[in-house]
Amino acid sequence: MARNSLFLYCACVAVAVFAAVTCTYGIFGGGSSDEDIKADSRSRLESSRLLCGVAEEITKNIDEERQRALQSAIAPFTEVRDRARSMSSKPDEVSLEPISFLAFDYFAQNSDQFQIFRSQENYPDGVDCASVAGIPENVKVDLASFMRSQGMLPERFRCYTENGQDFFGYLLDSAAGKHVTYLYLEKFAKEHKFKQNVNPDLSLSKTLSSVLLPSDDSSRIVAVFESGKEVFSSKKTDFSEITNRLDRENRGFEDRLALDGVLYDTAVACGAKTCALTAQKVREGRAVSVPFLVFCVLGALLIIALLLLWSRGNKKSASALNEKIGDLIDSYGKLSLLGKDDASVAAEKITTQGHDLPPRVVVALAEAARSQGNAADAKISSQQEHFDEEIEGKYNEGLQGARCMLQKTLPPSSSEMPSSRFLDIASFLLPSKTGCTDAYDIFRVDRDNIALIMASGSKGEGRSITPLAGVFAVIRRCIRDEGMRPGETLSVINKMLAMRSHGGSEIKAFVMILSEFTGNCVISTAGFEAPMQFGLDGVKNPECGSARALGANPQEVYENHKNKLDFGETMLICGRGAFSIHNQKNECYDNERLRSVIATLKPTSSASDTLIAFNKSVVSFSGNQQNNADLCAVCVKKTNNAKEQDL
Repeated sequence: MARNSLFLYCACVAVAVFAAVTCTYGIFGGGSSDEDIKADSRSRLESSRLLCGVAEEITKNIDEERQRALQSAIAPFTEVRDRARSMSSKPDEVSLEPISFLAFDYFAQNSDQFQIFRSQENYPDGVDCASVAGIPENVKVDLASFMRSQGMLPERFRCYTENGQDFFGYLLDSAAGKHVTYLYLEKFAKEHKFKQNVNPDLSLSKTLSSVLLPSDDSSRIVAVFESGKEVFSSKKTDFSEITNRLDRENRGFEDRLALDGVLYDTAVACGAKTCALTAQKVREGRAVSVPFLVFCVLGALLIIALLLLWSRGNKKSASALNEKIGDLIDSYGKLSLLGKDDASVAAEKITTQGHDLPPRVVVALAEAARSQGNAADAKISSQQEHFDEEIEGKYNEGLQGARCMLQKTLPPSSSEMPSSRFLDIASFLLPSKTGCTDAYDIFRVDRDNIALIMASGSKGEGRSITPLAGVFAVIRRCIRDEGMRPGETLSVINKMLAMRSHGGSEIKAFVMILSEFTGNCVISTAGFEAPMQFGLDGVKNPECGSARALGANPQEVYENHKNKLDFGETMLICGRGAFSIHNQKNECYDNERLRSVIATLKPTSSASDTLIAFNKSVVSFSGNQQNNADLCAVCVKKTNNAKEQDL
């Protein structure tokens, strides 16, 4: 009932507003008739089209005259260029050796003979040839653009004056079939002077101002726009809104706009390059329409009467409907619907006994019964989802822990690390919580050689550790048991990874076999950056090739590269994770910072000293920034030399 009263109130308010609007419209008028509006619109549009046609014709004439001026201005340039090219195609008797600059010197004492002279500044400074040719300033800019569009560089034309005579020069890059540079000079004849055959001050705005006279009609404005900018207007007005619109759309339109605070009906017509506007002030409203006013008032009273009759009948039917709904709710409201079966039975009863009620009421009551009966099931489902989430979290946590344990078993233990009287070897692996991407291995191949391996996977969160473990196992077998070299070993592993599913992970690897007695070594890499090798001779990167990562291409070729670690030299191999560590400025650790660490080391520094300095540098760089990248490094220093022997 309250809803019906609110509806009746809103309806009466709407009728009152309608009556007030119509009365106001009848008293103050509603503007011009439809025929007058259409006639004014056609007149404005025709005026704009006519003015646009005049502007387009003037623009076309200006462009044609400008083109004639350009053709006249470029004539001396093309003539001198063509004669210079013709001269360059004729072999000269003088031997033109490939020097930086050669020129025919017209400034010699005997001007009939050509002399060769050299210049240290490529060619002597000259003046702008356009000025010598007498080309006006307003043509020079168009001339330079036109010359460039024709493949003629204005910088190659240089002009000189000697003893009152002008010389036109053109710079060429070849002469007599040889790659030399020389300047062709020609006496500048009077017929080369620019012939002024057009008005240099031609412009659309000046031409329109001379053709269109200002109008005394303040209610009408005409204007012309070129490239979205105003060039002519019969009245000084702010056209910023119109120019912005033309700059975006560049097409005609009809609209009602405010110009200087006054409403105008505007029509804009556009051609290829120009647009024209005709604007007319909006006309005032017409006189009072008494019949229309009386009709609107009587219609409003009739609508109010009908609304009152409809409201009275609606109240009676709503009261009876509410009684039926109340009885239905009382009969089933006392039931305890805790199960799905009870909820379904109650919903069926409500649907059967409520056939004479509105469908929306029956549906709402049935859904309420089902909701009450399904509450327990929903609660059980939510508890089950929470339990599943807890189990999944524990599983992922255990899986990540297992991956970290597997990563820690890949490097050799202290007892497995090969010892040597000729090498100082140090290494470390600092795994991150979620990384598990880097690992290394060091083992003795035979009595003379030691193998150093480092690899990094492209998949974080431990997804690379399984293929990494397999790669390390195969490398050990190929090198120690099969006697393969690093390049052959990486080729075998690459085909294995490319032919098997490994979760899309690419492995970047570094393999080196090092002779502990001589320092000779063989290196092969798969997408891995070259290590740092440094000593008394400075820092260098040994040759390692540029092959791609393992598993990317089964046909990839991995080559062996020979190198030597001399007495006192140190080699530092860093995992890929070190160069993924970033600071709070989101800057990554790079080779330049690593080189600065190496520069601070003393010649007597051990391999452990090098790794300690490297670790301090990374920790100082990252600060408190959380990084999900492993830190892995191996350092080997040659401490003694034995008799040379081949690896």
